Amino acid sequence: MISRRVLLAVVIFASLSQRAFAQKPLSEALEDLAVKISASMGEEQKRRVAVLPARMNGGSTNALCTYVAEELLSDLVNLKKVQVVERGMLDQLLKEIDLDHSAAIDPATAQKAKKISGAEALVLSVITDFPSYVAMNSRMIDTETGSIFAAAQVKLLRDENVKQLLASGRQVADPGASAASNGEAGNSPESKPAPMVKVVENFRFELTGCWASGAEVECPFIVTNLGADRFLSVIGSRSFDEAGDEFQGSSCWLGSSQSEYSVSKSLLTNIAVKAGVAFKGIPASTSSLTALELIISPGNSATFRNVPIQR
Repeated sequence: MISRRVLLAVVIFASLSQRAFAQKPLSEALEDLAVKISASMGEEQKRRVAVLPARMNGGSTNALCTYVAEELLSDLVNLKKVQVVERGMLDQLLKEIDLDHSAAIDPATAQKAKKISGAEALVLSVITDFPSYVAMNSRMIDTETGSIFAAAQVKLLRDENVKQLLASGRQVADPGASAASNGEAGNSPESKPAPMVKVVENFRFELTGCWASGAEVECPFIVTNLGADRFLSVIGSRSFDEAGDEFQGSSCWLGSSQSEYSVSKSLLTNIAVKAGVAFKGIPASTSSLTALELIISPGNSATFRNVPIQR
């Protein structure tokens, strides 16, 4: 029989866990993220940090990315727990180093960043826009080794302010743009993940990868109806990891519709709609899915292979 003390502890833990992963207004979420970053820096005995520009998960930027970077920098300064590389120095740093915003920085680039700015750690944030909330994952990167020594996540309430920032100032990342502007050939390879595209029953599915979000792995994609106006149904999904384990979809969404197992919605001709599926139970050590299957009708599915998981 469970004692009252144990039961109370379980209730408190559940309450704290739920609060930790709750959606928060933008300003509150960024303050929370700044506290987490400061705590991680303290644990690693690092004092000076550079907050790099945020990016959407596909590599693009918008007004939310700009706002997040500026406010996070200000919140870290106000906490007075770490030294933050000033704006002017950060601009100079970004001119001198090459960043592909893939949530991984090679040791040579990290060490160059340290030499220029004196930063012991870099904060690189990736924002993922989901139908009901916006997830922000920040990685703290050691400038000595280029390795990630800590990570923190917050979920933003997808209110009107966040929606407007997401829609404002959209830009697509172009790794060759800076080189071209200096009169050099922009021949560096595209750094953001190449989209995986499948066309099934005249529906186009575009997937760029999957992202770990709390206890789930979420795989957003864009679907476009290439035929006449009609309904699309996603009646199930499953994925496989490198060990051969199979995972059934825990939720799916299509436009504004969301469900635990299946979802159906009328799609207009040639209008792109955000969609996605999520899976629970995938081990934290899993770096990619060997297969991801979206079942859209009996006998018909869109299957993607070797899908990377960003953490």
